[in-house]
Amino acid sequence: MKDANDIPVLGHHLQSGHWFDTLSCTIMRDALIRDDLPDPPESLPYKETFPQLQLSLTYACNMECSYCSFRARMNADGRPLNMKKSTALDAVDFFVEEIAGKTRHARIDFGLTGETFLRHKMHADLREKIRARTAPLPLRSVSVGPNTTNGTLSDDIGLEAAMGPPQDISCDGPREVHDAVRPYVDGRGTYDELVPLIDKVLARHPDIGATAVITHRCTDITLVFRHLYEELGFRSIYIKPVNLPPDDPDGLNPETVDDFCRGYTDFVDFLLAAPTEDRLRYLAALNGEDFFMRFFLRVVNRTRNIYRCGAGKSGAYVDTDGNLFPCAHFIGKKGHEIGTVQDGFDEEKRDAYRALTVDSREPCRSCWAKYVCGGGCYYQAVLANGAIDAPDAAKCQLIRHLVSEALRLYEHLAIKAPDTLAALDIPFHLPVERLSVSEHDPYHPAARLRPGTGETNLMTRHHLRGALAGQDEALNLRFAQKDGRLNLQFDAAGAGQLDQIEIWLVDLTNDPVLMADLPAFSRDVFGRRLFWSGGDQFRLTIPPMDGAFRAVPYAEPTEIPVAAESARPLGPWTVSLDLPALLDGAEGAIGLNMTVHLKDGRTVDLIRAEPFAVLDGLRDGPLALEAPLWRLPQDRETLNASPYVDMVSLTEWRGLQQNVC
Repeated sequence: MKDANDIPVLGHHLQSGHWFDTLSCTIMRDALIRDDLPDPPESLPYKETFPQLQLSLTYACNMECSYCSFRARMNADGRPLNMKKSTALDAVDFFVEEIAGKTRHARIDFGLTGETFLRHKMHADLREKIRARTAPLPLRSVSVGPNTTNGTLSDDIGLEAAMGPPQDISCDGPREVHDAVRPYVDGRGTYDELVPLIDKVLARHPDIGATAVITHRCTDITLVFRHLYEELGFRSIYIKPVNLPPDDPDGLNPETVDDFCRGYTDFVDFLLAAPTEDRLRYLAALNGEDFFMRFFLRVVNRTRNIYRCGAGKSGAYVDTDGNLFPCAHFIGKKGHEIGTVQDGFDEEKRDAYRALTVDSREPCRSCWAKYVCGGGCYYQAVLANGAIDAPDAAKCQLIRHLVSEALRLYEHLAIKAPDTLAALDIPFHLPVERLSVSEHDPYHPAARLRPGTGETNLMTRHHLRGALAGQDEALNLRFAQKDGRLNLQFDAAGAGQLDQIEIWLVDLTNDPVLMADLPAFSRDVFGRRLFWSGGDQFRLTIPPMDGAFRAVPYAEPTEIPVAAESARPLGPWTVSLDLPALLDGAEGAIGLNMTVHLKDGRTVDLIRAEPFAVLDGLRDGPLALEAPLWRLPQDRETLNASPYVDMVSLTEWRGLQQNVC
């Protein structure tokens, strides 16, 4: 299979440091250039949205996956099989000191090196001790608990009740694929015992994720995806190629890379051939960290990366003996320690990772896909070449191929199915002038509810999410304030389409949103939500957090009925909200957004470009919504424009990054 790096026209355009927007349907005919963005800087400090502490509670596992790198490290070099509780608490103390005052959000994971639920008896006690240690920190949220499981202990410990978002369940595809690489230690397959747990957990938590690893034994990405989506019912899917030494026949290497590339090409062909509605559902089901979807979203959102990930630069990854490693893959790999929880980081060793931008070394510097890639996986580089700064050539070839396929899919959708792009969830956007602000600055959205008149027509492509526009009847909405209350009125025709309304409120005066909060923004953490689902009453939900603490799996929010007079049908459907009362007396600036769920299953957002509009003060009179509008690409000329007028994606703001494994 021809390597896309061999195409000179593409290389010329993309090595320049400018962004590109599309290629022709023959994949590589031409590239458009944006001249309005500066070249990425030679060096930019890596700042992570969710600095992570990963505690390796155990290396033990009841399974023997063929691609597991941690099993060989079990009991190696005198390392204990299990982490002592005292070591775990030392690691928490170190992490608290390391992140104090440096972040608004953090994550503490109970391990990836073995099956963490083998040590489930210490989870609750460890959570409580972490809660006490993190309480004094100025954190907005700290997520604590086991984030993944092999799912085979459900009968032994009642695992079903301990599962929920944001956790993932590992499943590598159909029975014959899964059991070939994920057997028990005695060789028995695990699929038949895993599926009943999946059924039970999905019935309670439809949004729980599935993680699948692709080996050379099965490079049929379409087969794996369709099984997870159609047969098992997952709606959050993360598929990634295996990390193995190049001499392993199951791994990605010069002899097998063409098969991996072909598997992804076939998958994109499958997406392109799917009926329009199905294709949208498939794309929506791919997690943003999925190994193909990450590149597709970077193409769509014009994201430029100079770093691969946070390895060695952010977070603390701890083995059972208290040694610190650059990332989860490196845990326990002798010779790659970067400190201990007792003595702290070896900053000289961390500097080696901080220096690894795509512009600081070859072959990255000369690669046309460098800003979409961010540089190869450091762990895979060590496996292939013995050094973190020597990317694995086979992985590089696969990534260039995936970027090419992402471009092919993007152009097809932009030219032939722009409604599909408009319906996908996208990152928040910022006014251009906000690109230079610090992550410590307050967030000021462009959207406003100001004194004025007029209707807001929600049934347009500017607002519809998760479904195609089609032929829609207008859903007109009026805003007004009177006597400190916010009144919303839908016209009679629009009211007949309503199934459920979600109104989301944030007290910006007493609890301001900072720029640092945007990459981590979640309605489960910020503000309060009101739900109407018929009749004349709302339910008020309050985030299920003890201060900043969030236990994994996340708890259901607290619900409080709102007085009946808050919602009363009066001809055209009308609701009147006492905003100060709902926000415990807030009288200053309020952030507001609204999601309307229609009877036909579609979802309409009041504002999509930003998390909310600002309502300044409580002056009586009608209000007009001023919000950024979505600009659909219609031809190759408009492909070069930002999707929102006078806005750029949050991914262009380099204040904080997400760590993508």
